[in-house]
Amino acid sequence: MLTKKKKFQLLNLKQKSELKLKNALCGVGAHECIHYSFFSPSDLDLLRLPEDAVERTAIRIMNPISEELSLMRTTLAASMINAVVRNQKKGNLEGRLFEIGNVFMPKSLPLTEYPDERTKLCVGIFGEKESFYTLKDPNAPELTERGIIEMQSKFPITMEMAVYVCDPDIKARELRELEEIIKLA
Repeated sequence: MLTKKKKFQLLNLKQKSELKLKNALCGVGAHECIHYSFFSPSDLDLLRLPEDAVERTAIRIMNPISEELSLMRTTLAASMINAVVRNQKKGNLEGRLFEIGNVFMPKSLPLTEYPDERTKLCVGIFGEKESFYTLKDPNAPELTERGIIEMQSKFPITMEMAVYVCDPDIKARELRELEEIIKLA
């Protein structure tokens, strides 16, 4: 029988890093989400992306299950926002969610070669006691007035919800920094 330590030793570096990241996020009360790798064209409008945004260069599925699942996802943010909205409609008015998942970035359309498949981390927080600052240190140097405006332009942030997307393939030092940044409200 494999012990917990032996199982961890069987993981590669990427798997170990993702497991540490998941443990850190679960440790501060976040719950893992797993969404389809497809999304709706209307989700891109939900994010208010400009027409020339790279995320709008999505691969259209030839035989989709439905229009809501007709594009390969280029961002995790749309799925996270939809998850937050579904939770709120069901009476879950606050929470912390995260997903580590792949996005698919075509080199050109129509496809002539496999797209870049990139692993991303998306964190969604929502609720009366949650805000941009419950996951980010308000005294961090990048949170100048200009920095806050830049963050708000990059990520959908409201008084009720914040969604962050980043690359989970981070080094150990960056993981420690992330663990220090994430705090309980």
